[in-house]
Amino acid sequence: MKLRYALPIFVLASSFELVTDYSFVNKSHPVHFEGEFRDVTPAEFRTHSVRHSKVHYEDAHAFLYYSHYLTPHNSLSWKVGYSFLEFDWPKNPRFTEDDYHFASASVGWVSTSLKDWRWILSAATSVDAQTWDFGQSGVYYGLMWGRYQYTKTIGLHVGWAGYVGVENGYILPIVGIDWRASKNWQINAIFPINVSIEYFFNKYWSTSLMWATFGRPYRFPMRAHGGIGRYKNGIFEVYSKGAELDLNFKTGHTFSASVGAGWNFGGWIFIKDKHNHHGKYYKYDDAPYAQGKIELTF
Repeated sequence: MKLRYALPIFVLASSFELVTDYSFVNKSHPVHFEGEFRDVTPAEFRTHSVRHSKVHYEDAHAFLYYSHYLTPHNSLSWKVGYSFLEFDWPKNPRFTEDDYHFASASVGWVSTSLKDWRWILSAATSVDAQTWDFGQSGVYYGLMWGRYQYTKTIGLHVGWAGYVGVENGYILPIVGIDWRASKNWQINAIFPINVSIEYFFNKYWSTSLMWATFGRPYRFPMRAHGGIGRYKNGIFEVYSKGAELDLNFKTGHTFSASVGAGWNFGGWIFIKDKHNHHGKYYKYDDAPYAQGKIELTF
């Protein structure tokens, strides 16, 4: 197993399953649901050996949380979830399956006991929902994330997020700032969780420009189905990045939704054998995409 470390990179929270900010935790509304779907139009590969072939990418998730308070300043939040990833590449030379389904569960502790601080500790697991083989496909991840209220309009962030499983491991530091620049403008530069600028028209409507990534968390390892030759039960990672413009609607703590479109700047799929060896990158070009998200708290 390889354990890797990385400097902060741009990752959007919505595609980064290791991280939840638990902003929905509320004594009066203990249940929270969120669902999201993204679709990228077909992109052509630029790696010479597979040039002129195309890939179509989709991903989605649905998470259900139940939160309860232990003390006035400490709460627990439990999650069960489902995620879907499609990497439809008919000319894939190393495996044949396109669709992947994952089940996940987590528990998070949220604390505001320390003055001006909000701390999150969470532990979670994810497994291939087609095989339920934790030995082959189970991934275990954790998070420690603190936000310090530096001024009335500025918050400072520090922490880490990481995972281990499927012959791999990764740790990413969390560092950044959020700034409510005015009544209408919110700026987030929290790496690798949220890089965005949001403009509020009123208390219900806003628009946001944000950085996005694709392929589950960065370098997240997945077991391939339908492996060819030595790549039976192989391991693959998908990564690409983009930017999107969204229109958002929110009513207090109970309902929010967004729709948007963006441009995927291209990326790669890295495919290895089941022992995490003989890896090869296949790079693909840019393409437009669309997304939609809904959240309910009750």
